[in-house]
Amino acid sequence: MLVASFSLISCEKEQHAENLKVESYADFEIIGGTPYILPIGTAWTDPGVKALVDGEDVSSEVIVEDEVDETTIGSYVVKYKYVNKDGFSNSTT
Repeated sequence: MLVASFSLISCEKEQHAENLKVESYADFEIIGGTPYILPIGTAWTDPGVKALVDGEDVSSEVIVEDEVDETTIGSYVVKYKYVNKDGFSNSTT
């Protein structure tokens, strides 16, 4: 007859739900839709994005990353990124 017994213990302090924090991230709405078609030779003007965090407009805090070359035919990605007050980010393209 074989009998096995074990127990699990932890040296770390127990964390309770009241100490947990819910992070808020941006909800994005791309203005102009995707894909955005730009005739070659036409100046690129980013139509922008609307970003809301818990109902508050944070669009002015959005970081835009793009390498659009309006003189070259191709497909380009425009990335919109928001970093919340705790340093966490989310993005959309």
